[in-house]
Amino acid sequence: MGLTSARRPPRRLLAAGILLLLALVVVLLAGRALLASRAVRTLPQTSHDLVLGGFLLVAAVLALLATRALVAAAFGHAAGTAIATWRTAVSWIAYAVLGLLIVSQLHLDLSGFLVGSAVIGVVLGVGAQTSLGNLFAGAVLLVARPFSVGGWVHLRTYLFGGFGGADFSGTVLHVGSFHTVLSVGGRTVHVPNSAMLMAAITTGPIPVQVDLDVTLPATAPLAEIERRIAAGLGLQPPAGVALRPHRVTVGATAEVGCRLQVAALRPVDARAVVRLLAEAAGPPLPPAPDPDPPPRRE
Repeated sequence: MGLTSARRPPRRLLAAGILLLLALVVVLLAGRALLASRAVRTLPQTSHDLVLGGFLLVAAVLALLATRALVAAAFGHAAGTAIATWRTAVSWIAYAVLGLLIVSQLHLDLSGFLVGSAVIGVVLGVGAQTSLGNLFAGAVLLVARPFSVGGWVHLRTYLFGGFGGADFSGTVLHVGSFHTVLSVGGRTVHVPNSAMLMAAITTGPIPVQVDLDVTLPATAPLAEIERRIAAGLGLQPPAGVALRPHRVTVGATAEVGCRLQVAALRPVDARAVVRLLAEAAGPPLPPAPDPDPPPRRE
């Protein structure tokens, strides 16, 4: 089980993180002294690089484990709160700081590496354009904070879902480096951060418990149906029921397609909503009679 396991108490994680940081400092000091010694400097370049690579690998592993332990200890009790939104940003900042510390203490010369990897960096940047876009979008979301962890959001995005776009309504569980995690009707949905950044977002404190597509007669009183369903469920403001028309069908009978959403702080039985809708909307309209058939030819 990893150091970031939620089962470990924050105090144990904090102690482990501090010990790992101390071990990292000891490794860096020992590596700095050893690399500056005459015995190592007189070694062939290949052997010198192996010694340097060994210290670099050990330092990188210690830095990774220490960061994970300390961040998990700091945010252990912040799950589902607005503070948890900053966990990813704090992790990346800690990685960057420890990385610079390792480079400076081991006196690494990165100029040749940077020049030699310029072409590789361009190729990887083009290949990972989507991932990098999600990473930068996640950074923007962390700074701008159009929504908070634990809050309810309704978003409409055209980045996927076809010409009509896609709608999601749910509670924000986590904002990660590449994805924002939503709880939508009991399902966990991972939305790319770039889609979240480009979406039209409606925020609110009340989560949507029931989200249905229904078809009603065109003459149905939508406001009265909303009131009767809310009264039948015992909802009090700010909880409520919304019927949003989005499609009209004209045929034998005129019908309107609606999105029925019930926003409430407690779970709502979808079967009860369907029963109340049937009672409030009344019996379906009878089909229109067929026109008179043409006279038969003798």
